[in-house]
Amino acid sequence: MGARRGGKKAGTLGDVGFFSLGRGKVVSAVEGGVILTNREDIAQRIDERLGRVTRYGVLNGTVLLLYAIGLWLFIHPRLYWFPRLFRFLRLGETIYDPTFPIRRMSSFQAGMMNGWERRLVRLQKQRAGNVRHWIRTFDRTAFTPILPEEAPEDLIRFPVLAPSRDLRE
Repeated sequence: MGARRGGKKAGTLGDVGFFSLGRGKVVSAVEGGVILTNREDIAQRIDERLGRVTRYGVLNGTVLLLYAIGLWLFIHPRLYWFPRLFRFLRLGETIYDPTFPIRRMSSFQAGMMNGWERRLVRLQKQRAGNVRHWIRTFDRTAFTPILPEEAPEDLIRFPVLAPSRDLRE
């Protein structure tokens, strides 16, 4: 989210764009996502289907709230060790469950999204600073950064090429 390709924002290059708002994303509502389109016919069909989507019940909303509080408490790098102790949380894993329930965004999640644009800009600046830092750092080593020609500041990960297997290991 926030990246560009060919001068266009990611998620706007086709007829439909999707963004995840799941845990660990740059902009998060704990779970869920966003669907974008600039085509009226597609927007109308999406609206029709979303009209039939259920809302969070009291139990599901409470679980979501507790989960959000837990993430807020333990996502900081200094405290991240604690939830890592509980393997059943599967932190660091990409979990794809094709049977996940589809629900309308709750009021709580909408509130969490308040100010998302400001947070995204702040995180983009931080990411660009990190890229500049790593470019300077790797410039003094035998490792070669592998950067895209366009928008290298949009990197989430910083790929480098090691000159040999031994040095990589």
